[in-house]
This record gives sequence, C-alpha cells and structure tokens, in this order.
Amino acid sequence: MRFCLALAFQNERHWLELYLPLHSAANIDGIVALDGGSSDGSAALLADHGAQVLERPFDWDLAEHINFLIYGCEILGYDALLWLSPDENMFPASIDLVRAEVERGAKLLSLPRYNFEEDRTQFMLDFYPDLQWRAWRLGLGVKMSGRVHETVPPKIRDVIGARFDAGHIFHYEGIRRDYIERDYKHRCYEAIRSGIDPLSIKRMKRLPRGFKPLWRDRAKFTGEQPLDPEAIGVLAPFETQDI
Repeated sequence: MRFCLALAFQNERHWLELYLPLHSAANIDGIVALDGGSSDGSAALLADHGAQVLERPFDWDLAEHINFLIYGCEILGYDALLWLSPDENMFPASIDLVRAEVERGAKLLSLPRYNFEEDRTQFMLDFYPDLQWRAWRLGLGVKMSGRVHETVPPKIRDVIGARFDAGHIFHYEGIRRDYIERDYKHRCYEAIRSGIDPLSIKRMKRLPRGFKPLWRDRAKFTGEQPLDPEAIGVLAPFETQDI
C-alpha cells in the first residue's frame, strides 16, 4: 500500500520548517502538497523535502480545495492518505500507527485533536477530543463538503468510519500572535456562515455584529508533545511577530 501525507498550504513556511523533519521521519511513501498561492518559499521548502507540489489558487471554498488535493493523491497513485494542516503536528510513531490501521483494513479514521491556545502549554478543554476525519483509503468516494472546514465532515458514500485514539493530532494555530491575520480569518469564517462571499471580506472594517471568539476555557497540557515547548519556546514560531 502506498500511503502519503497530504497538506494544503499557503504561506506556511514558519510551520513547515518545524514540522517537515518530523513528518519525513514517519513511515510514509511521500508527501503531496497543494499550494494555494504562496510567496514565502513554502513550495520550494516542500519540494526540498521530496514533496510533490500541486497548485490551485485558494478561493475560500475549502471543500473543493481539499477535494482537489485528494484527487491529486489518487492521480499520483497513492492508496491512502493522512491529511494534516500545516499548523498541525503528530508524532512520527502515531503516523505509523495510523498507516498500520489502514493497512489492516480500516477505510476511514477519525483522529482526536488537541487545540492549543495562547501557547503550547494550554489547550482548549471544551474542544478535546476534537475528532477529525483525517485518514482514509483513496478511491472510495470520500470527499469533503461545505465551506467551513472544521464544522463539516467528509461526505461519505457507503464507507464506515471508525475512531482511532492512538493517533493524536496537535493543532497550534491558536498560539499565533499575528492578530491582524487571525482577525481576517475570523471575518471570513463568519462571512461564510452568514452566506456572504468571503472574497469580499477585505472591504469589512470589523468583525460582524454578534461575533464571539472560538476559543474558550483552557487547561494546562502536561503530556509530551511532538516538539518540546522547552526547547523551541512556547510561542514558536511566532514569538517575533507580535503586532
């Protein structure tokens, strides 16, 4: 079985520099990456790690974007994939366990995810385990639907999924300090939920009325993480980008 790591990215070099060495150490047959229009060298960095880089301008239709990535993995001859975002990380041994489970016959796996907020020592307790459909056999019709990625599961045709607790995802988007970019992303998120074309959001000067932050109560994380916060700093890789 040919098993790949699938990534969709756009100007994510800061994450990729940290995570690609770990991901490359896992038992994967390749990396397939979809560039939404980067200008920071992300694509070249991925290519240096042996990734096959596809291109599709990102239009805020995330389901179609990820479906393009899935199709690319199929065209390139892979039998199964693990889909991660650039700001997500896993232990290489966990990726190996996910692969082994798929090789044993699992068609679709949901993986638990820790969502870190403020820094790498705090996670959102309300959102754990945040179960995500992330690993599946290709060629079975598993596709994404909807435009807001973290609230819409894959559209499944006659494929029975299973929860797999041995493959934790560590999600670090919430530790970012580039508040202008995060504000922009939240405006896009709220616009999509309200039926507004997200490509028009740049004209919005503030968040929509009634907006509530997604992050909630936090709890101290005491377990081991793929990258040691003591070694890289709890705010890495954004500690120099405060606004």
